Amino acid sequence: MSIQLVTYANQTVTPTNDAIIYERAIDQNGIFYGCNVTVTSNTVNITGGYGIVCGREFVINSDSLTVTLAPSGTLQGRLYVRLDLADADAPIQLLTATGSTLPALVQDDDVNYTNGVYEMELATFTVGVSSLSDVVETFETIVGTIQGAEIVTLLWTNPTPTSSFSSQDVALPDGTYSAYDFIEVVYVSSVAADDPVIGQVVMDKTPCKSMSVAISIAYNNDWYIRHRARWWNGTGTKIHFDTAFYNSMTNTSAQGTNDATCVPYKIYGIKVIGGNV
Repeated sequence: MSIQLVTYANQTVTPTNDAIIYERAIDQNGIFYGCNVTVTSNTVNITGGYGIVCGREFVINSDSLTVTLAPSGTLQGRLYVRLDLADADAPIQLLTATGSTLPALVQDDDVNYTNGVYEMELATFTVGVSSLSDVVETFETIVGTIQGAEIVTLLWTNPTPTSSFSSQDVALPDGTYSAYDFIEVVYVSSVAADDPVIGQVVMDKTPCKSMSVAISIAYNNDWYIRHRARWWNGTGTKIHFDTAFYNSMTNTSAQGTNDATCVPYKIYGIKVIGGNV
């Protein structure tokens, strides 16, 4: 017979049948939960988690992968998932690669039809002579919503989140602010050790958004309110952050600028699949 109904009584629904549907329903590859990546000495560590690649769900158990250190200088490193549907013994593997330059990932977009290969990067890192460093998670995070799914992509991490942050532009790695439905900025209220607060703001892309926090603080047996804020906006290939300011409401109110407050920590781009939220 030239046509067959797969989802019908007494029919066998194969993993390939499922994967083709899931790949269309969730049109992204990424992580649902967990899979946090760190490096220690010559080891890449990953926590347990769940993900999907080309409609194929996978589970990662906590693991540590040993990496050969560089004989001199530094090398680039990568942690990635390799899906090989033609390999009956190991159809999916968690692997590392190192080199002066990293090869392009093998990504057969028709993998579910060709029994091919698809590789998905999870993180990059630097390989030194004595240790690994500079690990950056590069996978997309898939978050379920009522109307569809959100694809959350890490765009930028502040390399010095405990230092002051002057007015400046932050370039987006993919070069386009318009690629996302929403922008999320995670920030530290103050780099001072006495009262740090982690906050986040998720905004659409209309201009002039702000990171702000109001904190009640006891000082010398007196209470006062400290308000901190920093304006930001995105255009084209960057997000611009203004100078931060504060306003303390006490018996002797004070206000001014302080770039040690509302320090951006991480920036995420959010794409909505299956309808706006």
